[in-house]
Amino acid sequence: MTFTLRARLAVIATMVSGLLLGGLSIVSYNVLARWLDEDVTTRLTELTDGLHGYLRFDGGMPSVEYNISDTDQASFVHEATRYYQIYDSETGQLLVQSPDMAPLGLSLTKGEVALLLASVLPADITTPYGRLRVISSPVASPIGHNYLLQVGVSLRSLDTSLSRYRDLLLLLTPLSL
Repeated sequence: MTFTLRARLAVIATMVSGLLLGGLSIVSYNVLARWLDEDVTTRLTELTDGLHGYLRFDGGMPSVEYNISDTDQASFVHEATRYYQIYDSETGQLLVQSPDMAPLGLSLTKGEVALLLASVLPADITTPYGRLRVISSPVASPIGHNYLLQVGVSLRSLDTSLSRYRDLLLLLTPLSL
């Protein structure tokens, strides 16, 4: 069976449009994923760097101190300390961790603490409660004792947004053809 020239051109145009639309969908998904990823990493870096200013070391035990009546400080510290841990760099002992970090079971060994002191790259960790991005940062007390600060943020909103966008693309791309 032979198709008319008009039918063949319509099929070719549909295929080319489908390929272009599919390619555009893939590119837009990847660009959005990269932008969201960069935004999360930037915010996590801001939280980690800012938290350094609120850390105090009394008798070798770190604590977070801020003006509770200052809503900006309280909001920032609350966000920065949602997922955080502080380790003694010499012994590898976990000194402080947030209540939200405790059930995740993210304890480090002395060797892991030593390795993370040299790395400032964010790491994504998959937990039973979702993905978490963590940055490790060395902190020195005024008397020169070193600690490892880990600050994390949940990637749940990023994963949900990308999943919804992907589902939207998978629904709209065939419909648009």
